[in-house]
Amino acid sequence: HDELDKHISTVLTQFRRGLDDITDETERTAVAVLCLRGIHCAVSVSDFRNACKYAEFGILVLPDDCWKDEYTLSLSLYNAAAEVFLCIGDYGRVNDLVDTVLRYARSYQDTLQVRATHVHS
Repeated sequence: HDELDKHISTVLTQFRRGLDDITDETERTAVAVLCLRGIHCAVSVSDFRNACKYAEFGILVLPDDCWKDEYTLSLSLYNAAAEVFLCIGDYGRVNDLVDTVLRYARSYQDTLQVRATHVHS
């Protein structure tokens, strides 16, 4: 894990460059998981701009039916994205992310993290 974390930025940059070649939903999901990891790595060193890039890329590569087929990953990515966009002061993007979570959340409890983020914006 630590070795991958050291190179996560390079790995995600390469995946972004090859985005058009990532067509399999299983591969797209795996890249989204890496993006979530990249968000956490970037946040751990207060690199919120790159965390936002990883969040956007992770959301972009999620499969079309992500809220149905990859609910937990989708919820985690959107929650993390809302938090990092709040950190850079992009309140419009925070609101968009919050709205998406509120639309697709399966329970009130699943909305608590994004609601807390929204209160701070």
